[in-house]
Amino acid sequence: MTTKLVKFNKYKHKKSTWITQGLLTSIRYRHKRYKQIKLTNPEFSEYAILLVYLKTYNSILKTSFRKAKQI
Repeated sequence: MTTKLVKFNKYKHKKSTWITQGLLTSIRYRHKRYKQIKLTNPEFSEYAILLVYLKTYNSILKTSFRKAKQI
Protein backbone atom coordinates (compact mmCIF):
# COMPACT_ATOMS: atom_id res chain seq x y z
CA MET A 1 0.00 0.00 0.00
CA THR A 2 1.10 3.50 -0.64
CA THR A 3 1.13 6.02 2.16
CA LYS A 4 -0.92 9.16 1.96
CA LEU A 5 0.55 12.43 3.19
CA VAL A 6 -2.04 14.53 5.03
CA LYS A 7 -1.46 18.17 5.89
CA PHE A 8 -1.87 18.94 9.59
CA ASN A 9 -5.06 20.90 10.30
CA LYS A 10 -5.19 22.46 13.76
CA TYR A 11 -8.98 22.29 13.80
CA LYS A 12 -9.19 18.58 12.98
CA HIS A 13 -6.04 17.05 14.44
CA LYS A 14 -5.27 17.14 18.13
CA LYS A 15 -1.72 17.60 19.36
CA SER A 16 -2.60 16.61 22.93
CA THR A 17 -4.94 14.03 24.39
CA TRP A 18 -6.71 16.50 26.71
CA ILE A 19 -8.04 18.58 23.80
CA THR A 20 -11.63 17.59 23.13
CA GLN A 21 -13.76 18.19 20.07
CA GLY A 22 -15.67 20.85 21.99
CA LEU A 23 -12.46 22.72 22.74
CA LEU A 24 -11.48 22.59 19.07
CA THR A 25 -14.85 24.08 18.16
CA SER A 26 -14.40 26.81 20.76
CA ILE A 27 -10.93 27.64 19.44
CA ARG A 28 -12.32 27.94 15.92
CA TYR A 29 -15.08 30.26 17.17
CA ARG A 30 -12.52 32.41 19.02
CA HIS A 31 -10.41 32.74 15.87
CA LYS A 32 -13.46 33.84 13.88
CA ARG A 33 -14.24 36.54 16.47
CA TYR A 34 -10.62 37.73 16.43
CA LYS A 35 -10.70 37.97 12.64
CA GLN A 36 -13.92 39.96 12.87
CA ILE A 37 -12.27 42.43 15.26
CA LYS A 38 -9.28 42.83 12.97
CA LEU A 39 -11.58 43.63 10.04
CA THR A 40 -13.58 46.19 12.04
CA ASN A 41 -12.50 49.82 12.13
CA PRO A 42 -11.33 50.75 15.68
CA GLU A 43 -13.22 54.04 15.46
CA PHE A 44 -16.62 52.34 15.37
CA SER A 45 -18.51 51.62 18.58
CA GLU A 46 -18.95 48.00 17.47
CA TYR A 47 -15.19 47.50 17.84
CA ALA A 48 -15.26 48.12 21.59
CA ILE A 49 -18.17 45.73 22.05
CA LEU A 50 -16.43 43.00 20.06
CA LEU A 51 -13.22 43.51 22.01
CA VAL A 52 -14.94 43.09 25.38
CA TYR A 53 -16.78 40.03 24.10
CA LEU A 54 -13.54 38.44 22.89
CA LYS A 55 -11.74 39.11 26.18
CA THR A 56 -14.60 37.49 28.09
CA TYR A 57 -14.63 34.49 25.77
CA ASN A 58 -10.85 34.11 26.09
CA SER A 59 -11.04 34.03 29.87
CA ILE A 60 -13.76 31.37 29.79
CA LEU A 61 -11.78 29.33 27.29
CA LYS A 62 -8.61 29.53 29.37
CA THR A 63 -10.41 28.16 32.41
CA SER A 64 -11.79 25.35 30.23
CA PHE A 65 -8.23 24.55 29.13
CA ARG A 66 -7.02 24.40 32.73
CA LYS A 67 -9.87 22.10 33.76
CA ALA A 68 -9.33 19.82 30.75
CA LYS A 69 -5.61 19.52 31.49
CA GLN A 70 -6.31 18.49 35.08
CA ILE A 71 -8.47 15.56 34.05
